[in-house]
Amino acid sequence: MWFRRRSANRELTTGSYQLTTGPRHARLVLLALAVIVLALLAGGGLRYSLEHFAPKSQLSSLAQENSELRSELDKARFEFEVERATRSELERQLASLTEKLRQTEEELAFMKAATGQLVR
Repeated sequence: MWFRRRSANRELTTGSYQLTTGPRHARLVLLALAVIVLALLAGGGLRYSLEHFAPKSQLSSLAQENSELRSELDKARFEFEVERATRSELERQLASLTEKLRQTEEELAFMKAATGQLVR
């Protein structure tokens, strides 16, 4: 069988072959995975820093704002109490003046009646 020795294709049939991607594709896949992992780590680090470090600066500004709002609330409460006392005093004065007006009208009616009897 002399054709078996001379055939260039004989080596193709004797060995086993496996279909795989070349080393270049494997490097690209590993590089892509590394980029994805680094992006996820960077995103996680950013989220961690925003959740743990930013609230401390926000906390101080919120505490200051809270203090300002409390002082405004105290001022508004004081003004409300003054307004309530003023209103109460005005209502008392109104009642007193209304009573004086009623008495004055009664006196006027009496005087008109008395002078009317003298004139006749």
